[in-house]
Parts: sequence; structure tokens; C-alpha cells
Amino acid sequence: MRRSHPRSRLPLAAGLLALLAARAVAAPCVDRSGAGFATSYSYVPGSGACSFTGDDFGSLVAAANPVDYAGSKLCGSYVQVTGPLGSVAVRIVDLCPSCAAGDLDLNAAAFGSIANPGDGRVPITWRTTADPAPNDVFVQQSAGTNTFLLQIQPRDGLYGIASVEYLAPSGYVSAHRESYNYFTVDGSVAPVPLASPFTLRVTDVNGQAMVVPGIPLAANHLHPTNAQFPPCDPLGVPAAPRDAALLVPAPNPFQRSTAIAFDLAREADATLRLYDAGGRRVRTLVRERLAAGRHLVTWDGADEAGRRLPAGQYFCRLTAGAAVDQRRITLAD
Repeated sequence: MRRSHPRSRLPLAAGLLALLAARAVAAPCVDRSGAGFATSYSYVPGSGACSFTGDDFGSLVAAANPVDYAGSKLCGSYVQVTGPLGSVAVRIVDLCPSCAAGDLDLNAAAFGSIANPGDGRVPITWRTTADPAPNDVFVQQSAGTNTFLLQIQPRDGLYGIASVEYLAPSGYVSAHRESYNYFTVDGSVAPVPLASPFTLRVTDVNGQAMVVPGIPLAANHLHPTNAQFPPCDPLGVPAAPRDAALLVPAPNPFQRSTAIAFDLAREADATLRLYDAGGRRVRTLVRERLAAGRHLVTWDGADEAGRRLPAGQYFCRLTAGAAVDQRRITLAD
């Protein structure tokens, strides 16, 4: 359940406001992305591995695979998921232990936004994005919090949370991130008994820090910050070279054949496969070790046995080492 509190603001002269805006420099966005398959499951609020009890009633949520969950690092992040029928932003609230790297398990409403509900399993790509409807950040303390053990969880950040630091007498010390998405401060991190009130420094995945003073030490306490992280700059730094990249097939849509080009940054074991809209593999076009550079193959719309496939949406997926890229192809009548 999202909560927000009105923020008090002091009037600023127009000139001073413009000066402050001119000096503000947004941090570059640090995105994560993946490609895999989406499945659908029934999510029960309060049951997720990210421990967002009381704050996970959103209609569009998902569970991440263990690799991308990364010990709860993806918890709370929004990811834009693109499938056969469209795209949707979902909040990561849970872990899918049986999912392979790149896969996501979406709740029924989210899955229905990108695929036919009866498809069951469909190819997807995804990328982290900002909360589409942000409120203020809140800091939740666990039920077990006391003067010897503090567990905190920042909630509702515009972006995912990278770290939490506790202000000890010697300065800021790092709280330990748990797999269930709480950050722990105890006698191994700071002198006990712990102070009340206390101060935290919370940093998002883009490196933007927020200092939250005056938090009373209390079990189950939800503390408002009356603040939010600023938007990051998607053009702040040049994009890093990609290890593998699929170009747009041409022509697309196609009837007789289409050319599929891809670039490799270095020599790699490359695989180029085609899947139908239901996630079933229909053709392997490349499976060999290739040199760095541009490569080109063609597809005639047939499966492995040479049979013409029905018209519709297909996905071409390139894998080279750990790199994955995917494009949609339309086979016309």
C-alpha cells in the first residue's frame, strides 16, 4: 500500500530556482536488462521473497530468477517487459527458484498485458526502469528490531536500492543486505545498544544518495522521508559496447525470406535460434564459434524440417557467451 505525505516547500525567487536547476546534474542511469521466457503465476500479497508485506498490493508484479534476483538486489525495481503482444512495467516482489537466468514469472494481470493468457510460456526481453507512479520513499523496520538488532528496508524508491548505511559514532557504516531484502545493523557493524533516533544514508542503483535523519528505533515502524530520488539521465554516459547485438531483420515483415545480421564484439560461441510466439523453438540458424565482426544469415520462414511455418510473430534470439539479444520478426501470408 503506497503512502504519501505532503512536503513543505519554501518559496524561491524565480532567478534562484533557475540557478539551482542549472546546477543540478542528474546521475547517469544504470540499467539492467535480460532476455528469456515469461510464465504466469498467482501471486498472494505478503508472500514474496522481497518481504514487501503491506506494500505489494500492486496489480502488476513479478518474480525474478535466482541469477537476476542476486540475493534481493533486484527487489523493488521496476522492469519493462516486452513480449509477443506488448510491453508492461512490473515491480519485482518475489523470487522464482525454478526460473532460468533471464526468465520472469509474472502475475496473471501482467502476463495478460504481453501475451495471450493461454500461451503459458512466451519469449521476452526486459530492462529496468523508473517507478511509473512514484510517491515518497519510506523506511520500514522489521518486527524483530530492538536496541541490539536493527533491520531496515527502504521502500518505494524511484529506482532500486543499492545500499544502506547507518550513522555510527565513527561515521557511516554499511548495513548487511539479507536475501529477504532487509538491511541489518547489529553489534558486528556498530556499537550496541543502538541509538534512537538514528540516521541512514540510502543509495539507489544509480549512485544517488539520500540522508534520512531522526528515525526512531521501533519495531514495525514505517518512517516517511518526505523525499524521493531524482530522475537519472539516460544519456549521461555513452553506452558501453555490446558483446553481441542483433540488427533489425530486413525485410520485416517478410514473405519469402529475411536477412538477419548480428555483430560480435569478440570471438565467441554463438547461437542464433528462432521461437514462435508460444516460446517453442522452431529453427536453429547458427550454432558455431564465430570471429568478431558482422555476420549475416537468411531465414526462409521454414522450420528445421523445411516446412513452411504459419504466418505470425516469431522471435530471433542471439546468444554469444553471456550476452543475449532478441528481435521480433513477422512472417506474412
